[in-house]
Amino acid sequence: PEADWGRERDDAAALILAANTIANFGVHQHIVQERRLTPGRYRAATGVIVLSSLAAFALVQVLAAPLAGFFREPGLAAVLAVYGLVLLTVPLNTPAIARMQRDMRFGAVLVIGVAGTVVQVATAIWLATRGHGAMSLAWAAVVEQGMVTLVCALLRARESWARPAIRGWRRVVGPGLSLSAAHLMQEM
Repeated sequence: PEADWGRERDDAAALILAANTIANFGVHQHIVQERRLTPGRYRAATGVIVLSSLAAFALVQVLAAPLAGFFREPGLAAVLAVYGLVLLTVPLNTPAIARMQRDMRFGAVLVIGVAGTVVQVATAIWLATRGHGAMSLAWAAVVEQGMVTLVCALLRARESWARPAIRGWRRVVGPGLSLSAAHLMQEM
């Protein structure tokens, strides 16, 4: 029933928030706070976030139907599957935005955030008025991240384009594991 869409959206949002924490894996904080962010360390952070994002995406896609069954909300599977697409944009945006924050380019970060929010709200309202229920918010999140990716690509510094690497991953994963665990506990 339509009255249940609010709960379905809330369940999906909570699960995607946890998956997003796994996808980010503390990389944002690592890039911002690393004392000596060498190109190699930046590439390692990018490599970690690519792998963690793909793992989180796969986990959401595999668990979408079982979770919908567990919560007895069949529509949750589709909502989770669509929300999961957002996780694919994490490695495209997070390292670059973290680099902008590190470089104190807060104006660029603001422009990215506002552009994403405007298209998210417009998309959600447009789809909701056409009867798409909880899927309106799921697709709005995907469109938002598409806009964030586009604007981020236009505003990012040349040095933030880096080929992901695995070398040096331990320096990222150690703190990332702690940060992710702490963030997950805060969210619960």
